[in-house]
Amino acid sequence: MARELSKNPVLVCVLSENCLVSAYLIELLRQESSFRSVSMEAVQRHGVRANAPLTFVIDANTLSSPVAQCLRQLRQLSKNCRFLILDEERNGEEVVRLLLGGAHGFLPHSQVGIRLGRAVRFIANGHFWVQPGVFESYLTQIHKGSSDSRQVTPRESEILDLLRLRLSNKEIADYLRIRVSTVKFHVTHILSKLHISSRQDLFTEDFRGILNKLPLA
Repeated sequence: MARELSKNPVLVCVLSENCLVSAYLIELLRQESSFRSVSMEAVQRHGVRANAPLTFVIDANTLSSPVAQCLRQLRQLSKNCRFLILDEERNGEEVVRLLLGGAHGFLPHSQVGIRLGRAVRFIANGHFWVQPGVFESYLTQIHKGSSDSRQVTPRESEILDLLRLRLSNKEIADYLRIRVSTVKFHVTHILSKLHISSRQDLFTEDFRGILNKLPLA
């Protein structure tokens, strides 16, 4: 993990559907004077200023909707938002799926009491908070043998490039001279292999660097 760089005030918004959990997390953050807590109501009312990046601390265990859906909605507020996910222990591949969905870090509940402040500051400074080796081990698995079901085929790679140009299914079908239904079939497989739930996730800043490392079958 990268070293801590800044002591500037950090705006933090805690998201939990359990009021006791919210109160506990906010109290932990108040122990450090460099953090300033803001409510979700204030964020929705006033928005997020470009010169004041906001870090969300999201307790996934209390959410009634999937984390990926929550991140998609929050990313619409500002491109400067960053996200730390709290939950029960998850394995490395599950953590990377969170990162591919737009999160910038993961902290298990067992470490919240002692590492929450440090994790928030790392993420606010532009770093990822993950266990050592998470990215490396996952990318190693992605590059294993041609039989790996997550590999992108040449046709899928072609469609993926067109998706990244923000073309519609109809436009892709016309360009490749194939049926729209065939495009939809390939898009479904591509999203599944990349562990994302919608084509909009292809355009997140953190996803693009990993996307370029996917191998061809």
